[in-house]
Amino acid sequence: MSQLNTNTIKGVEDNDDVVIKTNNTTRVTFASGGDTLVTALSAPSVSAINTCKAWVRFNGTGTPAIVSSYNVSSIEDISVGNYVAVFTQPMIDTDYVIAGHIDGTNSSGTRGTNGFQSANAQVSGAHIFCAYGATASSNGAAHDPANIGISIFGN
Repeated sequence: MSQLNTNTIKGVEDNDDVVIKTNNTTRVTFASGGDTLVTALSAPSVSAINTCKAWVRFNGTGTPAIVSSYNVSSIEDISVGNYVAVFTQPMIDTDYVIAGHIDGTNSSGTRGTNGFQSANAQVSGAHIFCAYGATASSNGAAHDPANIGISIFGN
């Protein structure tokens, strides 16, 4: 592996973009006019340390629909409130952490505290379960939130 240590990288001319290539393929382009990243980083950058390895925001009602994501190719609907976020590029191990949120309503209105838990970690996908909590007048239950967001951090 090579390492470049420098304080400044400039194009040949002052108004040239700076392009980084490997195997004659452009990997990153910085616009000449400032700090603008022109080329988005691709899924292989999941290996970078101290970064979010995957994230997804999706609608869990009916057939789950991804609203936006990074390194998540699809959502498997296992059962009510039970999903697997399938990674585009698998994790290197199952020692990852999931942080996230679900919306505060369900088919019966707002009831108790909404929450999710992760279980059965896989390198191929993150398994999450969504539910709302019990109140004095009703039991809690699994439910399909309209707005679910998770972020995965790990090795």
